[in-house]
Amino acid sequence: MTLQDYLSREGLTFTAFAALIGTKYPRTVERYAKGQQIPDRTMMLRIVDKTRSEVMPNDFYGVGHVAPDTSSSVAPSPGNSPATSPLVEETA
Repeated sequence: MTLQDYLSREGLTFTAFAALIGTKYPRTVERYAKGQQIPDRTMMLRIVDKTRSEVMPNDFYGVGHVAPDTSSSVAPSPGNSPATSPLVEETA
């Protein structure tokens, strides 16, 4: 969830959220929310904490909470299967 979405849903102003995360500059929170600035590590941890992990670091990079794409998985070809691979040692 983006910070902007979180603030809107919770009815929080930039000023109110700035106080929650310990900065006296609401403009900083506005920049975070609008994607104009990425929080540093300390501020990122505060945001994650105060949003109860609803806003995560990946959300600032447009990654979000997306499951990995496994649709392009390629099955091993017969020549590359573990049974025929030269790297697999057979034991007697």
